Amino acid sequence: VALDWPPEDGVRAAFTEVFLGDNYGLEIIADQDGAAIRRVLDVGANVGWFALAARSHFPGAAIHAYEPNAAAVAFLRRNTEALGVVAHPEAVGASSGRVSLTIPDGKSVHAHTADGGDIPQVAFADALARLGGADLIKLDCEGAEWPLLDDPAPWAGVRWLTVEYHLWVRPGATHADAAGAVTRLGFKVVRQQTLSTSGLLLARLGTRMRLLLSVGLVLAWAMPVIAATTVYQWLFAQRFGVVNWVLDAVG
Repeated sequence: VALDWPPEDGVRAAFTEVFLGDNYGLEIIADQDGAAIRRVLDVGANVGWFALAARSHFPGAAIHAYEPNAAAVAFLRRNTEALGVVAHPEAVGASSGRVSLTIPDGKSVHAHTADGGDIPQVAFADALARLGGADLIKLDCEGAEWPLLDDPAPWAGVRWLTVEYHLWVRPGATHADAAGAVTRLGFKVVRQQTLSTSGLLLARLGTRMRLLLSVGLVLAWAMPVIAATTVYQWLFAQRFGVVNWVLDAVG
């Protein structure tokens, strides 16, 4: 794959961080749970470095990448389209709507959104629905991650989360607050790297939540059998079955 990117130091640095530094922990995820990663949601895709790395580690996975910066989306598509990554030129938020985009000093890796504008924003739950759920979610959306972490509902079934969080968005917030937001969703923090006003968190679905998810999947699989058995008993029970009642009625 021939790669293309804008002449930005931050984008070049991100390439090194993703592919040489494994800052999102993809090697850990692949080693511990690689066979289970079939759907990947990339929020804040920029030019596609994470999506490319995810494709390398999970070659059979469906990958959806979201990026609101139109200039970055052009690079994202050129870098990932041939590998089956689906690029969405949208922001992702707690709800759907329209947002504006600020790019500080022209550095696309630090672009962040605000309410109001002409860029479409899709609700987090809807982005997940498009993909059919997600086993791995990456969030690197310059502060927009907090509202997504506040609502536990869309996170059901997600096995892994890797997130770059930004403390400056919530004055007074600490690294412990970021870890707490993740654990309240049912995740266990595997790794946390901290900087002065930001950090990286890698988290896996906790043991209890994994057990509940496994039980739910078994029940979902078994439910047709259970339903069929119940209907059979209802029809053919010796004393009160519908078939026996009809036969008795007609003599």
